[in-house]
Amino acid sequence: MIDFNTRLIQFLDSQGLSKRSLEVKIGLSNGTISKIKKGNSIGSDKILLILDTFPNLNPQWLFHGVGNMLQDENDTLDVLQNNKSDDKPQTYSFKEALDTIELPYVSLAARASFASSCDDVYEPQETYSVYRNSQFDYNNVKVLEVNGDSMESTLVSGEKVLIREVTNSKWEYFTGLAAVAFKDMFVVKRITRNTGGLLTLNSDNPLGGSFDVKIDDVNCIYKIEHSVYRPLK
Repeated sequence: MIDFNTRLIQFLDSQGLSKRSLEVKIGLSNGTISKIKKGNSIGSDKILLILDTFPNLNPQWLFHGVGNMLQDENDTLDVLQNNKSDDKPQTYSFKEALDTIELPYVSLAARASFASSCDDVYEPQETYSVYRNSQFDYNNVKVLEVNGDSMESTLVSGEKVLIREVTNSKWEYFTGLAAVAFKDMFVVKRITRNTGGLLTLNSDNPLGGSFDVKIDDVNCIYKIEHSVYRPLK
């Protein structure tokens, strides 16, 4: 669950140069790398500059986390897809790989609770730009920022994840990573048990503990699909 920006910074850090030296080498303006580390999007023109400067950087790894960080210069950008006909990778153009999409952004990091109606989740006022993956369905998806360390090391504070609402009819069967609103609380936890009208919400951090919540007290459940930004520690 590592995002594009994190992989890019991992590669740039591997070059053993200062931030400014890297910017000069690549031809980026002063402060660009610092902005990337803060989670800001980088334009396709700048990404192409980086790829031109470092031909051994594997674009497939950079965009999608597939394969190794480094590649041979003649390797092509392939994205592994489920192809029922021949199971062969499909070539993916740089233009497609650099496409971004604006998604509703749920800014709950500074809050301990929110409206029991889940209005802030249903109709967020902000948007967040993510790099588009052709294999992912972005319909009815929102970006949520994780707050706190109870899910480390799976999810860290400040990490931004894609969430999709779980319909009421599936609440009694759902388990896994989730954002759950109940009474006046909103938490990111792992549902480890779902039986007898009770959800067991568990922290991946051993210090976080676990607790049970009645399904009747739940206002909404969102499945955590995957990460789009993970801050560097």
